[in-house]
Amino acid sequence: MSAIRKLLHPAYVFLTWLGILQLVAMILIVSVNVFYRYVMGRTFGWVDEVAILLVVWFSMIALALGVKMKLHIAIELFTNGLPAHFREQVLSRLSYGVTLVFGLVLFFYGIQLAKNGMSSTLPATGLPSTVEYIFVPVSGFFIALESLLDLADGGKGEHFENEFLGGGTNA
Repeated sequence: MSAIRKLLHPAYVFLTWLGILQLVAMILIVSVNVFYRYVMGRTFGWVDEVAILLVVWFSMIALALGVKMKLHIAIELFTNGLPAHFREQVLSRLSYGVTLVFGLVLFFYGIQLAKNGMSSTLPATGLPSTVEYIFVPVSGFFIALESLLDLADGGKGEHFENEFLGGGTNA
């Protein structure tokens, strides 16, 4: 599993930087539009639509990275009273299994959603509606793949290293 995770590492680095760029672009675009609205007295009609696209894309990327980095929430109040072996063996595998199903649902239904968007366009930009939903199956793919790898190695595999962002290893 370690070899597969090493192969996927550049994809996660790319997704991280793409998410950062999307967030920066969203802040810049909205800030410029606010400036134009209040100082120049006019706005750009496409800004709201592009900001929504960036939020959707950013959210889907963050979801996949959150699964990779084990940042999803856990309700420990219910599990702390259980034996450690049960928590580690049964509940962790159950969690990975549910996450795998969620990733597969996002992947397969995201493909359908993107296909359905081919027949319409976004009003302000004129882009196909597929553009809005394209990161849903991408996110689902990475969520399902990471969950499958976690199921295979019991969650003891290597986790995402974000040294390029100035951090260490998130394990």
